[in-house]
Amino acid sequence: MVQDEGLAQQVLELHQILEQSPHPLEQQSQCVEILSSILQHHANLTVRTQTEPLEHQAVRLIKAYLNENFSNPISLEQLVELTQLNRSYLIRVFRQTVGMPPYTYLNQIRVEKAKQLLQQGMEIAAVAIAVGLSDQSHLTRHFKQIVGITPGQYRKTIALHPLQVPK
Repeated sequence: MVQDEGLAQQVLELHQILEQSPHPLEQQSQCVEILSSILQHHANLTVRTQTEPLEHQAVRLIKAYLNENFSNPISLEQLVELTQLNRSYLIRVFRQTVGMPPYTYLNQIRVEKAKQLLQQGMEIAAVAIAVGLSDQSHLTRHFKQIVGITPGQYRKTIALHPLQVPK
């Protein structure tokens, strides 16, 4: 019998990510988040939150790094090395500040870059590789999740209505 539905859902998502995703940052981030959740739940830990009016310096570093290196494979270890923060704290601070984990933020950058390349007429498979995704299916999955339509539908929309490009 499952006692914590939220944690069970996270474990299921981790299992799916480990099976399907070729991206180390996504895999590692999800593992650390689940381990943190388990520790918090079973050890009755309280997570101290730091109220800081300005964006945490580490978050600015991570965002800049992801924006500059979005087309390369990025691991959680690279972000840890960059910020000198522990894995769990890094993900927690980033999520609290930005509202999403680093991998989700990276996917948003990739989709925005993909939209620009699609507007320039680049083929969808080439766009996927150019933005750091392993293939067209990964681009389509993330694109539809973020934009609400597939890259092919997006391309048709911009061809038919160039002044009404979907956001």
